Amino acid sequence: MAAENEVVFLKKVTRSLIAGMWGYNIGNFPRGLTVPDGSVQVLGAAEATYDLTRFGTVYSSTFNGIWSPFTEVPGVLHVASLGGGPGGVFAVMTSGTVWQLVQGIQGPQKIPGITTAIAATGNAFDGYALLRDGRVMAWG
Repeated sequence: MAAENEVVFLKKVTRSLIAGMWGYNIGNFPRGLTVPDGSVQVLGAAEATYDLTRFGTVYSSTFNGIWSPFTEVPGVLHVASLGGGPGGVFAVMTSGTVWQLVQGIQGPQKIPGITTAIAATGNAFDGYALLRDGRVMAWG
């Protein structure tokens, strides 16, 4: 059993065994909201929607009675992909690091110890990163 906030390695798995995990998207995209130019991926999570552009920047829109216009998430650049589910969205950077995109005053949080991620998913309590060598790291 891992200690709180400890990143652990799970057994080596093939991508096909966990392929469904990386495509999770709850489809929380609001009607009538225009995505930024160059949009390549939209991911909904709880009361926020995230948009990844082909330029590697991420924008978010939040719901507080009405949907806010998309605004750029500060401090998150060179993003390769987004992943996640209810309450947790993760950005995989081109460098292989993973950041959890947290709404509110906290801002994005870098997940320590991950430098070779190719995909990430999770929720508000747990996260998982698929590494280049096929291993999966878990935290939460």
